[in-house]
Amino acid sequence: MAEKLVYVKPNEIKESIMNFGWLKDFGSYNRIPQPFCKIDDLKFAEIAKRGTPEYMEYRMLAIVEGDIDEYIPSVIYWYGDLGLMVVFDENNLMDFYHLGCQHDYDEKVENGRVDMTCKLCGYKDVDYLLDEVKE
Repeated sequence: MAEKLVYVKPNEIKESIMNFGWLKDFGSYNRIPQPFCKIDDLKFAEIAKRGTPEYMEYRMLAIVEGDIDEYIPSVIYWYGDLGLMVVFDENNLMDFYHLGCQHDYDEKVENGRVDMTCKLCGYKDVDYLLDEVKE
């Protein structure tokens, strides 16, 4: 069965994304959120294949070089612990960016459950070890 599409106001999305905690600056419609780093297409694919993002956002990034102002389209895929951004240029080439903290997890394993806490930003996540889970 198809999922129901629901319109969400941009301010509600921004507030929800800013509550993630690992994002220092949401940016604006014309800027990249902070922190970010450029990644290659293989790293982008490795991260993106893990599942559906919570939100998608379209932006027009401002590129200012001397007297020339140019706006280029981009798409941000927001996940709970990071963002992925695709920036398109006039030749339909793409640049890829990782948004947010480059998590360095401290892992604690107990009863088939891995509690992970980022040493850098405090983000918490849980993973389950299927071969150790007892019914």
